[in-house]
Amino acid sequence: MYEEFFKEELLLITPNEERYQYFNRKKVKLENLKDENFILLQERQKLRTAIEAFFLEKNFNPKIFLETENQECVLSLISSGLGIGFASNMHLTNKKWRDHFLTFSLDETILSRKFVIAYKKDKKLSKVENKLIEILRK
Repeated sequence: MYEEFFKEELLLITPNEERYQYFNRKKVKLENLKDENFILLQERQKLRTAIEAFFLEKNFNPKIFLETENQECVLSLISSGLGIGFASNMHLTNKKWRDHFLTFSLDETILSRKFVIAYKKDKKLSKVENKLIEILRK
């Protein structure tokens, strides 16, 4: 059994450069990104799996310029102007990153990830486990 306790939108992030100002709306069409260099997490990462599924669903073949194993590296490379990618608001809450990017939602659909807590349906949960679930529900 599982309960979803949080759903987070994944945002398109670009370097804070003038050439990306043409995305002057907050929603971007995926087709406008076909010539962009993407910087993504390596394929074994859960976030990458969600992004790949999204690309497959939209029949979009991104131009992958670089792959790396951690999100901080993705953010650093994008802030250096090497390409575009995806990040969650959670990753962008650190003020050191916020001014280095432009962030956009995708027009077609909301790309998101879910946070869940899973446990056996028949298992009697401890007081601590129940308290954690109660906190997560808020």
